Amino acid sequence: MRIGWQRWRTDHWPSRLEAVRVLLLLGLLLGVLISWRLWITDRVFPHLPVFEWLGPTPQSWDKVLLGVYLLLIVACLFRPACRWTLGAVLGVSLLLALQDQIRWQPWFYVYLVGLVGYLHLPGRNWEGTGTAVLGLVRILLVCMYFWSGFHKLHHAYGNMFEQAFIGPLGERWPEWAVDLLRETQGSAPWMEMLIALLLLLPVPIVRQMGIVLAVGTHLFILLLIGPLGLDYNGVVWPWNVCMILVVPLAFWQIPSFGWRELAVTPVRYCAAVLVVLVAIMPAFSPGRWDRYLSFHLYSGQGQRIMVVLDDRAVEVLPQELRPYLLPGRSKGLHELRFKEWTLKELKVPYPTEERINLRLGKQFAALPYPQGSMVFFYYDYEFELNERGWDKFSPGEMLKMETLGEPRRPYKGP
Repeated sequence: MRIGWQRWRTDHWPSRLEAVRVLLLLGLLLGVLISWRLWITDRVFPHLPVFEWLGPTPQSWDKVLLGVYLLLIVACLFRPACRWTLGAVLGVSLLLALQDQIRWQPWFYVYLVGLVGYLHLPGRNWEGTGTAVLGLVRILLVCMYFWSGFHKLHHAYGNMFEQAFIGPLGERWPEWAVDLLRETQGSAPWMEMLIALLLLLPVPIVRQMGIVLAVGTHLFILLLIGPLGLDYNGVVWPWNVCMILVVPLAFWQIPSFGWRELAVTPVRYCAAVLVVLVAIMPAFSPGRWDRYLSFHLYSGQGQRIMVVLDDRAVEVLPQELRPYLLPGRSKGLHELRFKEWTLKELKVPYPTEERINLRLGKQFAALPYPQGSMVFFYYDYEFELNERGWDKFSPGEMLKMETLGEPRRPYKGP
């Protein structure tokens, strides 16, 4: 058995490289299929393009573009030697991302960054190129685990875990399981950073421990949010399954991490950009770099904004938007919560960056509400308070705001 494994490790190294590529493409394909409304123009939730001149694709053509995109991904699965198909997938992905910032999902980002290195294959027969390409994937995974854990070292993570997991699961799981879950809460950030360290160290047994912990972490996440848990955010289920398979393929029994090959092959230029994106820029988040691009994975630091309206103000809203209204805390009030809206319609949470919250707020503040109707905007950090109690803003105030900043004073209700 040992001899057979050694032979696979040495003679079939390209198979390992190819398996990672196939898994990343399959994960991307499944993620786009699950959240298909996110990628078309005919939807209710607003599009937020990066540039105003690069808005959503005209209707009817949007479905053509999505169909072409899916076909290109499938073509990549069956035509690994054809680099232009992968280049086309990455190019269309960039176009779709520029057309709508709601598409900047962490799983989408990880798949694309992991696939970029494969543009070097097959090309000129540089010795070690395959190892260098897989080295890029290893760097991505190490940084993902480290920053995901690091960003959880915040009091908001504990509040999030209690409100988003322990509370709801207390109604589904037996008491002993919930108590055990509560005991594991504080270890999650350190566990993820430990995984990054173990995968990085050049000691086989240590690296294998990191693989086991990584696989266990993703199984634990699937237990929490999968059908046996909250049955929530299904678009990331394939992502976790993909990581369960990719991590062993990328790290198990490897002769080296691939640093030397990264330094001497043309892949080094791609590696330099990758290090900046996944190792350095997350240090500037939140603030100067997006949370989702910095691996804020259930960190609890997301911001949110919602609109609270009375019955008269609701009449101004488009009819197709009304199914996404939720009952307010007081009789006769309704809430439009953007996170719940995108999860219901697009099957993804929206990126909760300040600029996105501000743009959404301004769009709804500009509607012609009837004079005397009650409309206000509520803004906070979702899991940093045990109960709602931060400031509210009128539509006029929202239209004048250039930044949301910190809430100004406690808000006790309408």
